[in-house]
Amino acid sequence: MKIEKFARFEVDPSTVFQLPERCGVYLLKDAQGKVIYVGKAKNIQKRVRAHLQNDATFFKKEMRERIALIQSILTKDENEALLLEEELIKVHKPLFNIRLKDDKSYPYLKFEREGDFPAVKIARKKTGGDGLYFGPFANSKKTREGLKVLRSIFLLRGCSLDEKNFPIKRPCLDYEIGLCSAPCAGLISKEEYQKNLHNAFLFLNGDYQRVLEQLEREMWRRAEKWEFEKAARYRNQIDAVKRIASRYRLVLDESIDADFVGVELAREARLASIVILKVRKGKLINSENFLATVSSFETEEEILAQFLDMYYSGQFLPPEEICLSPEYPEHILESLRKEINLPFPIRQPQSKEEENLLSFAKENAVKSLNSERAKILRRERILQKSFLELKEVLHLDCYPERIAGVDISNFQGKEAIGVVVVFENGEPHKSEYRKFNLSGLEHPDDFLMIEETVGRYLRHITKNNLKCPNLFLIDGGRGQLTSALRAFEVVKRYIPVVAIAKENEEIYTTFQKEPIRLPLHSEALQLLQRVRNEAHRFAIASHRAKRNKRLFHSILEEVKGIGQKRKKLILSTFNNLEEIIRFDAQEISGRLGISKSLAQKLKEKVQEYFSENSGHTEPS
Repeated sequence: MKIEKFARFEVDPSTVFQLPERCGVYLLKDAQGKVIYVGKAKNIQKRVRAHLQNDATFFKKEMRERIALIQSILTKDENEALLLEEELIKVHKPLFNIRLKDDKSYPYLKFEREGDFPAVKIARKKTGGDGLYFGPFANSKKTREGLKVLRSIFLLRGCSLDEKNFPIKRPCLDYEIGLCSAPCAGLISKEEYQKNLHNAFLFLNGDYQRVLEQLEREMWRRAEKWEFEKAARYRNQIDAVKRIASRYRLVLDESIDADFVGVELAREARLASIVILKVRKGKLINSENFLATVSSFETEEEILAQFLDMYYSGQFLPPEEICLSPEYPEHILESLRKEINLPFPIRQPQSKEEENLLSFAKENAVKSLNSERAKILRRERILQKSFLELKEVLHLDCYPERIAGVDISNFQGKEAIGVVVVFENGEPHKSEYRKFNLSGLEHPDDFLMIEETVGRYLRHITKNNLKCPNLFLIDGGRGQLTSALRAFEVVKRYIPVVAIAKENEEIYTTFQKEPIRLPLHSEALQLLQRVRNEAHRFAIASHRAKRNKRLFHSILEEVKGIGQKRKKLILSTFNNLEEIIRFDAQEISGRLGISKSLAQKLKEKVQEYFSENSGHTEPS
């Protein structure tokens, strides 16, 4: 999302009444201009004034005392405000916002809105575009498996083929293996596909009985028309839904559709665990467990308010109500209702069975938090052991808490790329990764490329006054290490540097001729391997992106009838050249809106390139 396109206003706390009374996002900044909180609101002025009230909690007082500037950004509606808020939290990582741990990896099920035959896919974040979202879900593997089951029952498409290119000559493999009804080939009507889509929504919301009733009606209707093949398809759908529905037990009265939420906080570790038990038609159909990083000032109620706002805003088919622990008195629940403005009530349990569900949610939150804390402690012990071993083995003055990994990639000297990845405390810092286009070499020369990459990176961190690594790790042997040292001599700086050769995992140093060999189970060696492998992955990916872009342009320029406009269309339609080969001319024609003869010329040109370059497609 392009943040620059929105209208902005800035005021200080004394002039808060100048803020607009409209929908949008607001950023609270401290005296240094650092963003400490990002929020969204229907009425920006009203929400910010609430933050500045004197009767606020300790958490809000702590935040209020730091506010020096308030920036507001107007949006056209609440959905756009939600998307912008998520993007700004990701960019600024504010101190007073909770953030789901590994939030990039929490998947959603996304149903596209446009067209007569919307696709369903896994989306990694709500900012993945317009659509109807279910989630987030805590387990990526189970979400992928669930999507496969959903598509196998309701035969929904999962591809990106534009409907304006329908129909195509033949359906893809998904149709053959029973995951799609092939609307792209005209094998299902719009009305029937929309019924399947509606049943999928009901199914995801746990309304299995309504799904079964509709499927059974459709099965008998088809049978009465002697359309036995279609009737059998509905019978199979009914059997599949019944098998899944039978897994879930009735825990409450059948009329209840509610989410039961349990929270556990570990303030010293700045972690919170939130468990949501989803009850639909009285059946417990799902449990989701989320871990969040929090500030040391926040209370359980404040964490809960932020999480509920984040989780339920913009959610399609939300529950009818949320049930929270009786530990939260009624005035807290009332405060939550006002603050996050959810379209459904928040209440306390009304029966012993509901209290038991909340206890179960709380127990799961406690177990999850304890497990995460144990993992963190184990990682810290391993990391400290790795640092100590590297310090001793490599004769370092301090622990290598910040390691820069260096690698290069090229194809016979062309599209050469040099990269530097940065690990801090054993974790990759992708915002600090750098890549450098290496040019001016008449022939492949790994040593010169390493020297240029290290030299340019050293000049980059010096010029921008950036934090220096404690250790440089070069992918290679003695020759690559010597090249890196020449770069240090040129810029007149010295930072400890070693090289690691992949074949025997030998470590080359500046203080001895013979390489060091650490045991394969050594945590120190495994840390160096992680840095080296990540640098190699980033170098290969950067090289391929550069090379694919050049190949796309050069090959397309050789096909008569493809100008700049069509070139852009092809680049946006296909991820790489290999994709074009996999389709026949008819399908390429349909996708691009070009004649079949031109599509055939395009495919032949791409095939010609790969036949001439077979065996030479991998970069080094």
